[in-house]
Amino acid sequence: QSNVALRADGTVWFWGRYTWYNVNNDTNHTVGSAGGIVEEQYPVQVTFPGLTEGEFITNVDAGYNYFLALTNKGRVYAWGDNAQLGNGDRNFSRTPVLVTGLPDSATNPVIAVAAGSFHALALTSGGNVYAWGYNEQGRLGLGVSGHQIDGLQYNYYYTSANPVVGVENSNDEHLKNIISIAAGGLHSVAIRMDGTVFTWGSNSYGQLGNQRLGTSGSANRPVQVAAGDYAAGSYYIDQVVRVSAGYHHTMALTRYGKLYTWGRNNNGQLGADISAQYTNLPKAVDLSASGLDAEVGQIMDIAAGEYHSLARTSDDTMLAWGLNSAGQLGVDQFSTNNQSLPVRVLRGDGVLDVEVYYTCPYCSYTGSDFSSSGKCPSCSRIVNLSTADRYPSADSQITGQDPYFRSPISMAGGGEHTVIMDQSGAVYIMGSYGHYHYNNAASGSTLAQNEAMVPDRFGYESQKLYSWVKNGANGEVQPIAYLMSAKNGIYTDNTTATPVYPTTMEVLFADLYEENYDAFNCGNQRAGYTDGSEQYSD
Repeated sequence: QSNVALRADGTVWFWGRYTWYNVNNDTNHTVGSAGGIVEEQYPVQVTFPGLTEGEFITNVDAGYNYFLALTNKGRVYAWGDNAQLGNGDRNFSRTPVLVTGLPDSATNPVIAVAAGSFHALALTSGGNVYAWGYNEQGRLGLGVSGHQIDGLQYNYYYTSANPVVGVENSNDEHLKNIISIAAGGLHSVAIRMDGTVFTWGSNSYGQLGNQRLGTSGSANRPVQVAAGDYAAGSYYIDQVVRVSAGYHHTMALTRYGKLYTWGRNNNGQLGADISAQYTNLPKAVDLSASGLDAEVGQIMDIAAGEYHSLARTSDDTMLAWGLNSAGQLGVDQFSTNNQSLPVRVLRGDGVLDVEVYYTCPYCSYTGSDFSSSGKCPSCSRIVNLSTADRYPSADSQITGQDPYFRSPISMAGGGEHTVIMDQSGAVYIMGSYGHYHYNNAASGSTLAQNEAMVPDRFGYESQKLYSWVKNGANGEVQPIAYLMSAKNGIYTDNTTATPVYPTTMEVLFADLYEENYDAFNCGNQRAGYTDGSEQYSD
C-alpha cells in the first residue's frame, strides 16, 4: 500500500500508507499490535538528516512498512517500522535514520540495498553482504535461525547490520565476491562474481532452488542454486546477471537473456509451462509457449512482486504474469484472471509514439488521419506536418494501433500493484490503489481509485473527472485543447427551448497535468432576465 520514488535531482518522495507495530516484551520480542499508521494521499518529500556536503541519495527500496535509501557515499538510511531500521533499537521512526553495523563507508562503502518483507540486505564494494531485521528461518544468513548469544536464542531481531556468513561446506568466514543482491518475503538471494547464485532463508516452496533441500525447511547460511533447466551437463546455474525475489519465488536472468524461475507457482508466478504448484529446480520461462519469442526478443530486466512477475524485453515492451487479483499485471482491462505465462502489458496511459494528432492551420480540423502528404481530411488542403501543431493522442487505448506499453525503464512489483517508470521519467501504476494513492489531483477528492487494470499515469487523472467537449458540442472529444462548458447552458430568453452554450474556456491538454489549477478555476455565472427569472451555469 506504499510507494517510494527517487527523482533525478536526488530527492526522495513517499506516498501511500504503512503501519508500524509495537514490539512485545516477551522472550522472543515478537511483534505486537499496530502502534500507528502513516498515510499520504499525495507525494511528500522525505528529508534525510545528517547528509554531508555533496552527499545525495542514489537508490531506494521498499519493504513491508519500512524503506531503505542509499547515498552516493555508501551510507544507508532506513525509516518506518521498528527493527528493520537497523539503527540499534526496535523503535518506529518516520524520519530516516542511519543503519549501524555496516563497514566504514570510506573504505568499504555500500553499493546496493535490498528490502525484504521484514529483513534488509546491503552489498559493499568489497563484495560482502550485510543483513539486519527479522531472522526467522535464517533469512539473514548469519548461521543461526534466531538471535543467539553464547548459544542462547532470545529473540528473532538483529537491530544492527551483521555480515552474512560463508557458503555451507566452505571455509569462508563470510560470503564474498558478491555483485548483486535481492530480498524476498522470507528469503535472500545473491549473485557471485562468476554468475553463480546463492540463497538462504525459508525454503517452504523450494524458493532457495537447492537440490539437497528440496521444497521444505530452511537454510540459515547461503546454499548454491541448482542448474535445473539451465544446462543438462551442469550441477549449478551460472552466467546469471540479475536476480529478483517475490514472497515465495525467485527469478534469475542470464547474460544470454534467458529467464529461469523457481519456488511457488500457485498463481502462475513462475511463468514456466508447468502444472506444478511449486518446484525447487530452476525452470525456463519459455516465451514460445505464449507465442512471444519471435516478437519481443530477449528479456533485458526483471522484477518480482509478491505473487507476480515482470520483465522488460529488447523490443522495448514489458511482460507480466502471475497473480492478477487487482489488475496488477496490466494485461487485460476487462479481466482480473491470473496469467501462468508471460503476456505483454497494455499501453494504458503510456505514450504512443506512432499516433499523433495534427491541427490544420486552415480549417482548425484536428485528427490523426491526415494523409502521408499532409492532406487535411476536412478541407483537403495540404498541411506541412513538420511544422503543424501536433500532440499525443488523448485516448489511452486505441484499437488498430500499437496497444502495448513502450519504453519502460524501471519497474517494481508490490503485493497487488505494480509501478513503472518510462524513459521520460513519467510514473504509471496498475493494480490496487489501496489507501490514499495520488489519483485525484484535479478534483481534490479524498476518494481513492480502487484499481487500474492498465498502466495509469501518476497524477494524470484530471481529464477523466470532467465532461470535456469540443466547440460546445457534447460528446465530441478534442485531444488538443479541451473545452469546458456548462451542461445546462444559458437560455437566450424565457421561451427558447434549446440552450445556447456560453463562450467556452480553452484549457490546453498539457496544462491538465499541472498541479496548480489556479489559472483556470471556474466559478458560477449568473444570467438575469427582464422578467426577473435567472438561469445558472457552472
